[in-house]
Amino acid sequence: MAIMSVWKLFLTDKNANEITLDAKRTYPKKPAIGSDFGGEGTGVKTLVDYNWKAGKTYRALIQSGKTKAGNCELTFSVCDLETGVWTKLISYDLGYGDTCITDLGSFLENWEISYADQIRTVEWSNYRAKDKKTGSWVSAKSAKMERQFPTWTGSYNFGSDGPCFWAVASGVPGLCKNPPANNTVFNVTSAAVGAPR
Repeated sequence: MAIMSVWKLFLTDKNANEITLDAKRTYPKKPAIGSDFGGEGTGVKTLVDYNWKAGKTYRALIQSGKTKAGNCELTFSVCDLETGVWTKLISYDLGYGDTCITDLGSFLENWEISYADQIRTVEWSNYRAKDKKTGSWVSAKSAKMERQFPTWTGSYNFGSDGPCFWAVASGVPGLCKNPPANNTVFNVTSAAVGAPR
């Protein structure tokens, strides 16, 4: 499965009126799971079926575009790098006009209690973002890794190796004795340039 969630936006307009904006899913019409969520945040989530294969490498792409109404539409797509086939998975109408991402990041989380004892691993490489002002793609060769919930139990580790940033997490305590300190910056030796294909 693949997931994309969008949190509610709480804004204040020029007249000091508080406005709440709710993203609306525009694709797919019938996801595997599509519902609101609350707790650490409030918003809408969409889960869709995708036939991930262990050991394969995929490329993820988040794009902003325009709906017919002129609102910002965020779309999540995945490319199977072996076949070169892109699959559109999920998109949302954010309910307001032009926008851009100012803080790019990813996270690894054991949020489903019944699976929290499993070990989650991920490798990220070739991070790129399109500069809104210049239209050029900028490659990231450093990243700050952090543990957001220091009081939660479990195990974690993170770092970089060659072209990859990596992370490991589990709900089981004691699996990693000496993880790096929070806010440690890691560097990679190489990163792809240009538009993702």
